[in-house]
Amino acid sequence: MPNSKPNAALELHALGNAYAVFRGQRLHLSQRQLEILCILALHPEGLSLADLHHALCRNVATTQPTTIRTMLTALRHLLNGQIGSHPIAY
Repeated sequence: MPNSKPNAALELHALGNAYAVFRGQRLHLSQRQLEILCILALHPEGLSLADLHHALCRNVATTQPTTIRTMLTALRHLLNGQIGSHPIAY
């Protein structure tokens, strides 16, 4: 029987020892970067920066949206632009 699971460009493993694989290569990401990718995966329609900030930092008032924007830029670079840059498409 052929494998019915398509080859995903990005695989997120969020349980246990969390990690991400992009195009067959394991990425070296911080816990916060993995959290961002998991939240974005749960919202394929996209999120505004404010909504992403709220999802990440409900109890952490010290994290600024600019910090999240910086992390998104780094993730966009690691994933060859696969994360949208339009605020609705984060």
